[in-house]
Amino acid sequence: MRILSFKLFEEKLIKSEVGMFTQYVGDNFFLHGGMRSGNSPGNLTRVMYNIYSKNIEGHDGRLVHIGKVELFIEDSTGEIEGLINISFMPTYRKRGFGEKLIKDLVDTTPNGLKIYDVKPAAKGFWNKMGIQWDNASKKFGIIKNEMA
Repeated sequence: MRILSFKLFEEKLIKSEVGMFTQYVGDNFFLHGGMRSGNSPGNLTRVMYNIYSKNIEGHDGRLVHIGKVELFIEDSTGEIEGLINISFMPTYRKRGFGEKLIKDLVDTTPNGLKIYDVKPAAKGFWNKMGIQWDNASKKFGIIKNEMA
């Protein structure tokens, strides 16, 4: 495998529907295989996607699976509302993939990306990403799109 550089010209993920499933595609990432993954509030659906990088050449020419992301999707619009969980396979951690995907997700959500249940060990990362904490416990927050 060969890692290519991030593309900077398309900053948001574009939603497309495949049958009853929704997927998101951008210049750097492809979020595929959205499956309901747990409990959610009445107006949202909790969905888990596989993260594929479009910046890594697979040995067989296919996209490379680098992790998973769990999102809340608005039932009425199908748009991304918030992030519940994000994880990368060990090989792809601390290489900028998480930061770039978060930026793409923020750019995709016009009202900002809500971040749910921040783990204490990850607070430094979220502070670096510009989270605005919405309560004293610092377990929830929002990252606003600077261009909005």
